[in-house]
Amino acid sequence: MKKADICYKINKIQSALQDEQSKILFDARLNYSITKNNRLFYEAVDSFENKWYCPELEQFLSRTNGKEIILWGWGYHGRETKRVLDLCHCTIHYLCDRDEHKIGTKIEGISVISPEEVFENHRDSSVIIGSERYKDQMRQELLLHNFPERNILYPCYDHLQAQTDKKQYFDVFGPVENEVFIDAGAYDGNTILNFVNWSEEKYQKIIAMEPLREMKEKIDSMCKKNNLERIVIEEAAAWDKEEELFFTEDRAGSRVETKGNLCIQGKTIDSLSIKDKVTFIKMDVEGSELKALEGAKQTIQRDCPRLAVSLYHKPEDIIDLPYYILELVPDYKFYIRHYTSNWNETVLYAVFHSSQNKAE
Repeated sequence: MKKADICYKINKIQSALQDEQSKILFDARLNYSITKNNRLFYEAVDSFENKWYCPELEQFLSRTNGKEIILWGWGYHGRETKRVLDLCHCTIHYLCDRDEHKIGTKIEGISVISPEEVFENHRDSSVIIGSERYKDQMRQELLLHNFPERNILYPCYDHLQAQTDKKQYFDVFGPVENEVFIDAGAYDGNTILNFVNWSEEKYQKIIAMEPLREMKEKIDSMCKKNNLERIVIEEAAAWDKEEELFFTEDRAGSRVETKGNLCIQGKTIDSLSIKDKVTFIKMDVEGSELKALEGAKQTIQRDCPRLAVSLYHKPEDIIDLPYYILELVPDYKFYIRHYTSNWNETVLYAVFHSSQNKAE
């Protein structure tokens, strides 16, 4: 694509952005898609007033009896972990590292001690492991020195991740009467439950698209448990045509992939033949958002529903997704919001101008 074409698309998108937060996040996301430098992206995310929380950290702190918190590891993941602890207003009393050049110094005002000092003098502390490469070795060393296991936080991922208290996909606009909601990428049905609560159960219909049979059954069970009605579950992935697709199953990251070991059904939103006016489409389909939008072309042009589309799975999404939406309906207006301390979970909201509500 020519540089002039890219600049034209960027200008079109920027002119549709409706508030300063959206403009800052768009620029930061665009920069990150090019450079992969997360520092500037994090600076943009951290500049907004958000209430952050980390469920994994909260669960750990509720069970540990440590008097102080020690962060072990000051490489890339250690610094990422400290950022999350800072966002959650959690005090780090010591840093721990094996680098003799760091031991005895202070980093960002925090004293650095050796693992041996932790083993000998800080057995009543809580240790948070901040290294992806050495996390197994660190945990094993602590246990070999009879360090209380409940006082060790071994993160589920490469480092702790925090999230905001805002409701993802339901953060920018309020519900309207007779909502007809399409959840493309419904996974376990949690978004459906959030939609029901957000709409105060005043909806006309929910159509959930989820290709995995196990997740479809989980959604069905959740609906029965909560006495939810007027819900249709399509066992298919939102796509640009009806065809069989290879699929990789990876929990919430399950996705269409040529090397996938599962075969699932792809289906367009337009082919669902929804007679009622669609008011809201949410898409989080792990990199297939453009295909899903192409398969919803007629529905979007006919009904101009509000859209909440994941904007982070592919570097090109930051331009391709909003520009395609503007090609379908030039009068859409955009908001962008971000929901985690990491680079993932950025959402593009599109609102047709005649039904636009002011973002909070």
